Amino acid sequence: MNRRNTCYCIAMALLACFTASPLIAEDEKTAGVSDGKSKRPNIIFFFTDDHGWRDSEPYGNPYIKTPNMKRLAKEAMQFMHAYAASPTCSPSRSTVVTGLMPHRCGADFFGAPIARDVKVMSGYFNEAGYHTVSVGKSGYLHGGWGLSPAGSNRYTQGIGDVDRADEYIRKYKGEKPLLMYIGCGEPHQPWQKNKIYEPEKIPVPPNFVDTPETRLAMADYYQDVTVMDEKLGKVLDALDAREDLKKNTLFVFSTDQGAHLPFGKWNLYDTGLRVPFMASWPGVIDPGSKTESMINLADVLPTFLEAAGESIPDGLDGKSFLPVLKDGSQKHRDMVFGTHTGNNNGPPSNHNNNPMRTIRTPTHRYIFNLEPDRLFNTSCRFHIPRVSPAAYYETWQETAKTYEFARRMIQAFEHRPADELYDLEADPHEMKNLADDPKHAELLESLKAQLTEWCRTQDDVEALKKLEPNLAPTASQQPNIVFILSDDQAWTDYGFMGHPDIKTPHLDKLASRSLVFERGYVASPLCRPSLASLATGLYPFQHGITGNDVGSGGKDRAALDAPMKAAFHRHPSFIKMLPSNGYLAHQSGKWWEGSFADGGFTHGMTHGDPKRGGRHGDEGLKIGRYPKAKPMKPVTDFIDLATKEKKPFLLWYAPFLPHTPHNPPRRLLEKYTVPGRAEDVAKYYAMCEWFDETCGQLLGYLDKKNLTENTMVIYICDNGWAAASTNASDPNQKSWRGFALRSKGSPYENGIRTPIMISWPGHVRPGSSGRAPAHAIDIFPTIAAAAGLKAPENLQGINLLDAEARRKRRLVFGVTNSIQDMTPGDPNSTLQYLWCIEDNWKLLVRYDGKDTTRYKNVHIWDTAFVRLYNLKTDPHEKKDLAGANPDVVKRLRRKIEAWHLVNRK
Repeated sequence: MNRRNTCYCIAMALLACFTASPLIAEDEKTAGVSDGKSKRPNIIFFFTDDHGWRDSEPYGNPYIKTPNMKRLAKEAMQFMHAYAASPTCSPSRSTVVTGLMPHRCGADFFGAPIARDVKVMSGYFNEAGYHTVSVGKSGYLHGGWGLSPAGSNRYTQGIGDVDRADEYIRKYKGEKPLLMYIGCGEPHQPWQKNKIYEPEKIPVPPNFVDTPETRLAMADYYQDVTVMDEKLGKVLDALDAREDLKKNTLFVFSTDQGAHLPFGKWNLYDTGLRVPFMASWPGVIDPGSKTESMINLADVLPTFLEAAGESIPDGLDGKSFLPVLKDGSQKHRDMVFGTHTGNNNGPPSNHNNNPMRTIRTPTHRYIFNLEPDRLFNTSCRFHIPRVSPAAYYETWQETAKTYEFARRMIQAFEHRPADELYDLEADPHEMKNLADDPKHAELLESLKAQLTEWCRTQDDVEALKKLEPNLAPTASQQPNIVFILSDDQAWTDYGFMGHPDIKTPHLDKLASRSLVFERGYVASPLCRPSLASLATGLYPFQHGITGNDVGSGGKDRAALDAPMKAAFHRHPSFIKMLPSNGYLAHQSGKWWEGSFADGGFTHGMTHGDPKRGGRHGDEGLKIGRYPKAKPMKPVTDFIDLATKEKKPFLLWYAPFLPHTPHNPPRRLLEKYTVPGRAEDVAKYYAMCEWFDETCGQLLGYLDKKNLTENTMVIYICDNGWAAASTNASDPNQKSWRGFALRSKGSPYENGIRTPIMISWPGHVRPGSSGRAPAHAIDIFPTIAAAAGLKAPENLQGINLLDAEARRKRRLVFGVTNSIQDMTPGDPNSTLQYLWCIEDNWKLLVRYDGKDTTRYKNVHIWDTAFVRLYNLKTDPHEKKDLAGANPDVVKRLRRKIEAWHLVNRK
């Protein structure tokens, strides 16, 4: 599938989520909105895709045929200095609909969703009483990967085909004012084949290498611009036919970023960020006028709101330019900023991964490249037959062998220095970098300082680490670390993950201020080995804890287990590392490996003595549950102690929640007991909210003690869980009633997937990681980096605060062993599954490790050697694709075997 079709399919899927109405809203009882009964304007926003600001007749290119843009310019105000927030589709479009720059709305890289608690344009206008309509490509996501957006943010109606927008306008008779967003897919690649242009006559930009293939590519691009213009013309014709509508309509034309050509899209030059922008409004805007006022596309939402008579929310990055629309001489901005992160995934050789930031004044542009040593690589550099009609860049490379200008242009395109500075009056195509010129040192320093300050306002941690590299914490700055670990909770069962019934307001609030990894995974789908991997950063077959007990868990298990614990404690852990470097450390809740002191904690609740019932937490398991009057007292007392001693602290909060016994407070159980809901489900739901309440008490105490600002909070769950009744249709479920098959103890998503959250004000920018996976083995290196310490070199996990490390990650792995029957020194004797995830693919490989215990889990019934799933289209693993994709199975199986062999050693 080509890139445009991929984007189109995503847009259509999103449109289905955002809309729910027939094509035409008919209301014969009332007249249209423009009969004088309402002064609020209709708003029609025609938004194109990848259209360079110079590439039309109104913006100075007489060769390209855009008669309808020219026609609109005669009725509109033409902005000569309009700028996108980012030169990439979804970050740019997300800024338009939220009024927030990419880092603040959460969508700073391609494919990243807008944060769930951020309202979008349709939501504002739904509440304002508008009839909201989305046509064509939206190009932004809201609500996260695989989850539906909030209902209030959905458009009232949706139309998939832009060619039907004119029909809608001609027939609209709604009683409400109209907000209509028209997302035109042109001139995004692949371009339509040229039919009307003579390539040899096309004006080639001065920073392009002029080859016949370059001209052929530009001719195709011009053709697509003309197709876009024709679609614009149909909409303008329809509006002209509806004079009653037009006379009170604010019509805006613009695009998301520059053309998909060298130095354009994915670049922070004017050819990447500067966009055409025209606005008409009969009786309000002076037709045929031009303005030099600088605007950013973040300004669109507040302008629309003010034009509609609505208040503008506090805290937006955008500001209304309605005064400019009324008087083009008005000054609006002294400077604009731009940001580019890229795809935020993939190896360094992958395209579109060069992060950069910019400030643009009326006369100069400064660009800061965060990774100047990385090859600047976009799809312009290589020929993709389904995208580009001619491999023009290859001709640039060939020409550069004998032509110095071509060599310099390739050098300028592929290699970006840390600092770039351009005089836009003398050098409008940004071909002469002045950053190393001593004459401009003062200006460069000033612009860099202003950019740095702006990055602070955006919580742009990645940029600040490079702009201000001396950010490693000193001993006095080391953060407190609160590690929250829930017990037996499915990855879907949170409000912030989109569950329709379970209420988790405190974790939702934490998610709103955290970096959220919706695709988090644990090393094992079982309590004890999962916790052991969290602490050590090792896989179960490395640290030796593969199940809950040696043997079958009988009376002799404590004696059999002693050598396992002794061997485990020889491995480093972040629990031991932190007290060795000045931290106090407290354990509460689940803990399997002896007493809290055995694990390296300085304080704690678990004694671990098997003679007194010690096994997996004993006294520690009371936290959050008992005594009912003060269930959190051991934790709050420890926080008070650490504060009094003025020491940084680690808090391991792992309550026995929502784990069985499912005995929630009656008030919560009554809340979730509804007709048609099984009792085991209602009890589990109530337990999830009970756990959330205890998190609220803990986080609230940090706030009360003014500790939140210097505390890193990490959340994860040890493994998944689902009630047995939810799998009642499976005949195998009758043999095991403890929980649903394919949940706890299994390698399926309901066993191994968990959200992972990291909150650290001023250091971690809140937002979603999109589809980037995180893993439990990442916790140790992440905590070590935050504390300014060095994790062991043998760890396979990454620092989750390192955006580059997240981008490079392609695979995550895990293992499933028997729940009991651990064999000291032979972890593979109970091996049941190895699994890996690569992008959207997930492969399970079954093994025949022994399992003689009472736990009749899925391994007994599911004897398929391999299973393959596409998690993007099938997140709940309903359709096995192994038979249809043998090459994928073979490739991933080889990677699993190589990973297991290397790490086992």
